[in-house]
Amino acid sequence: MIWYLVFVGLFLVYQLDVLVYSVIAVAAAAWEALHPPPGHPAYHRRHPSPLVAPPRSEGDPEAPGGPPGALRAGAVAAAAAAAAAGAPRAGRKPGEQAIIAGIRSNAWPATVATQPSVPLGAARAAEGGGGGGTAAAGAAAASEGSAYHSTGGSSGEASASGSSGAASGGSGSGTPTRGDAVRLRISSPRVSAAGEEAEPSTPMARAALTGDTLRMRARANGGSADGGGGGGGGLEGSPLARRSPRRRALMASAAAAQAGPSTGAGAPGALPASPPPVGPGHRSLSAGPRINGAAAPGPAAAAAAAAAAARAATPRGDPPTLIPASLVARYEKLPGGHPLVLVQLPMFNEEAHCEVVIERACRMEWPRDRVIIQVCDDSTREDIKRRIDAKVASASAAGHVCLVTRRPSNVGYKAGNLVNGMKCLEWVPWEYVAVFDADFEMPPDFLYQTVWHMAEEARLGFVQARWTFTNGYDNLLCWAQMVCLNYHFCVEQRARSFMRTFYGFNGTGGVWRRAAMEAAGGWNVESTVEDMDLSVRAYLQGWKFRYLHWVRCPNELPPTLSAFKTQQFRWNSGPMVVLKEMLAAIWRAPHVTFSDRLSCSYFFFRFIYTAFLTLICLLCPVVVIWLDPWVWEWPNIAFLVAGNASAGVFFWLAGPLFWPYFLFQTGVGYFRVYAMASGLMGSKKSRAWKVTTKFGKGRAGRRVHHKPYTLELLLAIYYVGMTFAACWYRLWLLAGFTWVMVFTFVCFSFGDHIF
Repeated sequence: MIWYLVFVGLFLVYQLDVLVYSVIAVAAAAWEALHPPPGHPAYHRRHPSPLVAPPRSEGDPEAPGGPPGALRAGAVAAAAAAAAAGAPRAGRKPGEQAIIAGIRSNAWPATVATQPSVPLGAARAAEGGGGGGTAAAGAAAASEGSAYHSTGGSSGEASASGSSGAASGGSGSGTPTRGDAVRLRISSPRVSAAGEEAEPSTPMARAALTGDTLRMRARANGGSADGGGGGGGGLEGSPLARRSPRRRALMASAAAAQAGPSTGAGAPGALPASPPPVGPGHRSLSAGPRINGAAAPGPAAAAAAAAAAARAATPRGDPPTLIPASLVARYEKLPGGHPLVLVQLPMFNEEAHCEVVIERACRMEWPRDRVIIQVCDDSTREDIKRRIDAKVASASAAGHVCLVTRRPSNVGYKAGNLVNGMKCLEWVPWEYVAVFDADFEMPPDFLYQTVWHMAEEARLGFVQARWTFTNGYDNLLCWAQMVCLNYHFCVEQRARSFMRTFYGFNGTGGVWRRAAMEAAGGWNVESTVEDMDLSVRAYLQGWKFRYLHWVRCPNELPPTLSAFKTQQFRWNSGPMVVLKEMLAAIWRAPHVTFSDRLSCSYFFFRFIYTAFLTLICLLCPVVVIWLDPWVWEWPNIAFLVAGNASAGVFFWLAGPLFWPYFLFQTGVGYFRVYAMASGLMGSKKSRAWKVTTKFGKGRAGRRVHHKPYTLELLLAIYYVGMTFAACWYRLWLLAGFTWVMVFTFVCFSFGDHIF
């Protein structure tokens, strides 16, 4: 009897959980309909306002495609007057003025890389271990929009410059060492309120000020940090330089066209190590192809006038997305105007999406001098790198601030990739960071819909948008995932956000506040669920989160069972590692209340009791046949009713197809239990990151079929034995259940050939 009572208790907890979350989600939907925030469709139905095209730049007096409105005109006029007077806009940090000036004068790099096109050791061995890249090589790389900069085979300093800057190199060893590393340095002075350069406050910023251009600094054994003892052929002997005679001619012509009087030691005819300043107290950030070529030397007024004229002559590209004026006005009322936003696009060999996600990011409406699009590329395939470089160069030519960062190795996986990108720009005073995986389709008004929530609520740590799915009906596997994730977002996340209890960032499709990330310690490069890990630490620091159900980000579901299981293993083993490491901290945190600790603990407890629900299906035949033989008494009947009621819950989620969905959840549940056990035991696999393969819409036919899965095949054999046992004891109802489970696990074992 005790077995059946335990089973009934677990079923009731599950049903109560679904019921409570569903009721709260309905209440949240009703509250949003009655009190819609700006950006919500109901708000604009109740408070209609004209649709306007948001400004492409905070310096543009008019926005294309629609009237700017009196508020915008006043804000732009005030900003223009302040800029003419040399004073920073009210509400902004003094250091932002130089950065904005550099962006507006088109002196921002189109592409930058922290990893050369060939490994350092191989380059040293091929080129005799000496010499820096020539100016011609840098100019040619710039002219073709390539992010493969001259390594020079040097362990000293190699310039990452494209249209300006000389590559200088020190002598280096031809043997690669574990100490070889390539690190990005970006130089820009801090500007005081009086317009004079101020001493930077961080070691990173002080190191950045040692050079006048954006550089790649190769630090390795035996090399000079300042690139002494250079010269040599640099890129001349690399595959990039010797592809064709036309490339060599292009390199020579570009060098001759851009060469100027040398300001320091270097090869004859080298480009100047630093481009002329484009404004008072500002050093050019030029490091690659620029929108309108090199910034013209001269006073600040002349440079600004030339940049404005060139910008006016540059095609606008895609037509702007019209946004309600009431939503745009919220940003114009902010003391500092539109906040500076960093958009990070982490990638690893994203063959299907590497280019299109950059295009989508560029379509997001936001002043172009207030957003930085950073492609954090960990790809190992050269063809994908070239495609990314070409797309970034194209985006830069269209007027976007777009750059690439790379690393010698993908240590720390996605979290390490994001950390590397942020360190490259840590001197830039961006306030918010939006993260998008490569398969995401962010709406054009995403930033306008999300950022104002954090700008107006100081303790809001992140804003999460809803995921929708582009391939939810491609096959039965995608449909089942879509149903499961729709419940997660439409019910669970919505209810938790409404109750202001803990829930995790979903890793992509959201915006983080920089202050919240820094207070919580940033991304954990040792975690495979860096989003949940950071969410817990930020929550324990007292930060709150918000879910916006009406902001939708379409993305791709794993269309194959192998890709799905790869994702599910990480999503279920990672939280157990976080729970094991942070359970004590949850109950000792001084900045949260008891209810906060309880909600955070229950978030992880749900993983545990859903695992027990899965184990019920495994133990049920053994209990019914041997441990507690079936008799028609009230505990047994209660178990039967509660189990079917729990299956019936799926009818609300999946409609008439609730039985296939129930079997899907049961079948994949065992793999989830295995993943959670791996996380609790601290297995090596639970701390390794395996990338979920993305195929792109309609390309799943290119997949590689996996051999039959052992775990599911063993479970199918187990249920075959239970079926025969149930028939032997004439338990026909149990025999029907076990036979269905045999069919389910056979399908999962050969799933790559079925789905």
